[in-house]
Amino acid sequence: MCRELILENINTEGEQRTTFDLTVKQSLDVTLESTSQRIEVGEELQLTCVIRGFPVNSLYFTKDLKPINAFGHRVKQRAGKLFIFKVERDDQGCYQCFAVVDKDETSQAN
Repeated sequence: MCRELILENINTEGEQRTTFDLTVKQSLDVTLESTSQRIEVGEELQLTCVIRGFPVNSLYFTKDLKPINAFGHRVKQRAGKLFIFKVERDDQGCYQCFAVVDKDETSQAN
């Protein structure tokens, strides 16, 4: 959240006005909904990454600590959700969600 903050200093010499941007950051809290599911082969899996905090520059999912290619026909990532259509046996694993504020701060949910 970025707001413009205007400071005015009025004294006997006159008025001085300074304008600058103020960025308010809130610590990230990342939760992965649907943490434990039993899905049958051929069904659809949906994982939702819930993020509280500001600002978030990017979000990504991993499976077994490896980035997920969510650009195929079977796997999609959209608006903090990971969709796996027609689950296969190879989809079994540990999924995580990562929210990135900037290059120095990342939060995760398992």
